[in-house]
Amino acid sequence: MVRPVKLPDEVEPLARFVEETPPGTIVGETVKRLREGVPEREMMVAAALAVVRSTEMPFVHHGGPLHPVAALPAVEATMGRMPEGLRWLPLLQDVALANRHIHDPGSGPSIMPEIAPLRAGGVDATVEAFRRCLGRNTTSAAEHHFLWLLQNAQGRATEALLRVAVENYRYDEHKLIAVVNAFRLLDQIGWQFAPILLRGVVRYNFMPSVWAKAPPAEGIEALVERHRLKEGIRYEGEDADDRVAELRRSLVEDALEEAPERIAAALRDGMSLRGAAEAVSLAASDLFVGMETATPMGIHFMTGANAIRWVCRADPPLGVKALLMWALGPETRGVKGSKIHPAEAPAPATLDAVAEAIRANDGAHASARATGYLSSGGDPRALLRALGEFAAQDDSTEMHALKHHQAMVEEFEGARPAYAATHLAAQAKEAALHAGKGTGVYEQVREALK
Repeated sequence: MVRPVKLPDEVEPLARFVEETPPGTIVGETVKRLREGVPEREMMVAAALAVVRSTEMPFVHHGGPLHPVAALPAVEATMGRMPEGLRWLPLLQDVALANRHIHDPGSGPSIMPEIAPLRAGGVDATVEAFRRCLGRNTTSAAEHHFLWLLQNAQGRATEALLRVAVENYRYDEHKLIAVVNAFRLLDQIGWQFAPILLRGVVRYNFMPSVWAKAPPAEGIEALVERHRLKEGIRYEGEDADDRVAELRRSLVEDALEEAPERIAAALRDGMSLRGAAEAVSLAASDLFVGMETATPMGIHFMTGANAIRWVCRADPPLGVKALLMWALGPETRGVKGSKIHPAEAPAPATLDAVAEAIRANDGAHASARATGYLSSGGDPRALLRALGEFAAQDDSTEMHALKHHQAMVEEFEGARPAYAATHLAAQAKEAALHAGKGTGVYEQVREALK
């Protein structure tokens, strides 16, 4: 007999609220509960578990739990930068999106069943059985094996899932971003929710990709062997500015096929993972600022670089492979195949001028003015707050705006001061691409908070 998965008693009522409230009233009703004292983090947990339990994960990655769950680390961080009176806006965006997906016939309602953990011998044998599910796209068996590993060897379970996600990066950057952000969310809310929350990202990683074709991974393995990158690679290190700048330049200017070799050679010659990840991240922002695009959603070669940096810190040997995979991601391949223009020359600008360009949906001017504002002594924290407000107002990108905003905040904070402004210039351009195009939740929040 199939039974729906059971949530903890303390979570169930609030999760049912997210699932059962009509989409037309979810914003006002959520504001009411927050005002009555429901803690923000409890609402985050309820939204995450409700959308995982009550929607199917579509392989095309729009609809279902991927974006509402992957965005929650950014939601909590961005709330702290919001102006007085709008602190809850990022959280309300996420709850509204989770609720919308549950009520959308494209992804819901769909009830996650209880399943039994499944072993295939010991831990090593079960890890191997879990990995074999990937080639067969047997998502259900992967979930069964993963639950057993989670109960009996949590570290091996998360390592195995992260390895699968790194291998999947060449098919779809979302695969790694979903796993990394789910891990980050569980670090915030508690790993007791992992047996439910991680089933969604396991299922997604073992589904066929929307982009079926990808470069082979054998070349990456060969680079690791040829440059002897399996041992002795460290995350921290003293990396000269000119070496980071040179790797950054080559990743932007040279042919895409050369990028893994360039990164591998830099690591072989002593660059730390942190330095190489910074160069990759800077190159991604450079490419976005210069590319011809009108979509704010094709930014996964940047949010992917942010996820790869997390892997580099958490598991340096796997981080090596993840860095080399960056160039193989489908959106990295797409941007390298597009027309790139030199960035507009920056001139001194005010914060109001940056906001004006964003509201005018002028990405080139927005990025140039953000750079000009910072180079003329502008307060980066003030710019971060303004960009966070633009990101939180958007409900047209399924939380891409908030995820990109937080990724760029982290990359800005992790970059050396001489280069850091690049990331905020990229964030200003992304904000300009979505500004004003979908603000229905924002308008409802303003009304509810009067």
